Amino acid sequence: MDKLEDLESTLKDTKETFEMAKQNWAKEEAVLKQRLEFSQFQLEEEKKKFDENKKSHEAMLKSLQTSNRESVIGREEAQQRINDMEQKFVEERKLLDEQHNEARNRLAHDLENLKKKYNEIELDQKLKEGELEKDISHLKE
Repeated sequence: MDKLEDLESTLKDTKETFEMAKQNWAKEEAVLKQRLEFSQFQLEEEKKKFDENKKSHEAMLKSLQTSNRESVIGREEAQQRINDMEQKFVEERKLLDEQHNEARNRLAHDLENLKKKYNEIELDQKLKEGELEKDISHLKE
């Protein structure tokens, strides 16, 4: 009878451990989802800033182009500045896109790892439950 009680106690402990692991997994998944949403929000904010800066620079460039029409040298300098600014903004946007993609990929990878871990825990718990139930049925016989 003591062995039966021990096995039932072990089964109860295993179920409790599984439930705690399941809750932890759910919390980790929620955190990862929040991180992903935050990264997407940041990317959108940076895109808005980029667009605002682009409009501002375009207005400035138009002003430069207008004021430098009389001078060929001024136009060449303005065009070089325009090209430099455009290149800078293209590079910044590319960097932001890469950072967002890296963060999204990392979070997706972390989420997949958590799912695998959860599945392993669930399988282990089911195997232990099966073994304990088998042992209980043997003891009852």
